[in-house]
Amino acid sequence: MASIERVPQVPPMIAPIPEAVPRPLWSVMIPVYNSLPYLEQTIRSILAQDPGEDLMQIEVVDDISKDGDVAALVERVGKGRVKFYQQPVNVGNVRNFETCINRARGHYVHLLHGDDYVEPGYYAAIQQLFEDFPEAGAACTDWHYVTD
Repeated sequence: MASIERVPQVPPMIAPIPEAVPRPLWSVMIPVYNSLPYLEQTIRSILAQDPGEDLMQIEVVDDISKDGDVAALVERVGKGRVKFYQQPVNVGNVRNFETCINRARGHYVHLLHGDDYVEPGYYAAIQQLFEDFPEAGAACTDWHYVTD
């Protein structure tokens, strides 16, 4: 088997989205590796704000986690609303993020790590920022460190 270049020496290629592909407003892409204890809260925080499949793609992209059955958790919590993709081999976090971006179809792409979650109103607030400032290419937010 050929080795995987885990840290790219050149910027990764992000493929354009074909015109015929339906594009929701949001793609919430969740890269995971061994974050099973947190993933349920991550998914529930998104689903609590879900405007529907026409407006939001939600997908977990697993880099061959070893801490449990990620697909089963996604199915149980996401009930078919959250898609699941597993890398064929462990590719490392940079390549897993790249996969997330290449699988995203939305106009806005949110990479939400599998051990993080969003507060209520997050997507509405960010959407409003992009409407108020259409020249913006990205948005960054504050964060809070949460302990058990």
